[in-house]
Amino acid sequence: MRQKIERARELKARAEAQLESLDRQRQEILEEMAALGVTPETAEAEIARLEAEARRLVEEARRLLP
Repeated sequence: MRQKIERARELKARAEAQLESLDRQRQEILEEMAALGVTPETAEAEIARLEAEARRLVEEARRLLP
């Protein structure tokens, strides 16, 4: 019984540490997004816009090449 309790405490501590790490990563990503002028709400639209822009530029480059 004592071993199970100790094991449960270890698992809890590990889970809490992982949660803290993930929370820090999430915060870093949000800060990077903010620096780029993107929010989680606008990220998908921004990705679509950038993909369309990339396609347009590739097509333009193809037209300009012999």
